[in-house]
Amino acid sequence: MIKVVNIKENKLHEITDKLGKEEILCQLSEECSELIQACLKHRRAMKGLTPKTEKETRDNLIEEMADVLLNIQQMMYLFSDEEVEESIESIQSYKTNRWWRRTFISQEEN
Repeated sequence: MIKVVNIKENKLHEITDKLGKEEILCQLSEECSELIQACLKHRRAMKGLTPKTEKETRDNLIEEMADVLLNIQQMMYLFSDEEVEESIESIQSYKTNRWWRRTFISQEEN
């Protein structure tokens, strides 16, 4: 569904090679934390509980999503293994189906 844009893949690979796995993992952790904060801030904006506008918080949320996706691209490059990509696709499929069942089938039973 989300097609990660090929942003000068060689540049991203060069950065990744220079920084290494440990630093990319650290950066990914930091960016995930910022994404969490952006999600919560946007939720508050949707309820009118922050002076920030929904547009401001949405824009920030999109920026943080992009940062996390970049770091995920870097990790995929570091793993550079088709098996990892297949595993991710399989896990996503399983979890999507499970989430769908919990969302729709569980409600029908109640």
